[in-house]
Amino acid sequence: MGQNIPAGKISRFKSETVYRTLGEYQSLKDLEQTSVNFIGNDVSVRVSDLGQVVDTLKDERMKAFHNGEEAIFLRVFRQSGSNTIAVADAIIEKVQRLNESFLTKKGKPKLSVVLDLSKFIRFNVEDVQESIFFGITLPSDGYRLHFPK
Repeated sequence: MGQNIPAGKISRFKSETVYRTLGEYQSLKDLEQTSVNFIGNDVSVRVSDLGQVVDTLKDERMKAFHNGEEAIFLRVFRQSGSNTIAVADAIIEKVQRLNESFLTKKGKPKLSVVLDLSKFIRFNVEDVQESIFFGITLPSDGYRLHFPK
């Protein structure tokens, strides 16, 4: 632990950039005890609460691409009981803020929302709102047509 170790590489055209990281932790126990916090949740948890910490390195087995460029894909799930649309909106807002802060960073990285499944819930909400609107307005219009004052 606490060593200068490979963290990944990016190959583009005929060049390859290798990234290394300086280990911050002196033991796996230190890493397990690190507190992390998730967007929209004020309660922090320890890394050990999320999974098992293992000291190992593996060769790259998969690559992700977006618009023909190497990418990192991150899947975000809402917590049970939270509002899907609110979570999606918070993520979109956070992505925009991060992209603004990345403008000054080397390489100008960019985050993109590739798939937002909340759109189906949004469609359902709009459908319910439309049904409520027609349910209120049509019967009252029909009443006026058949029974004029």
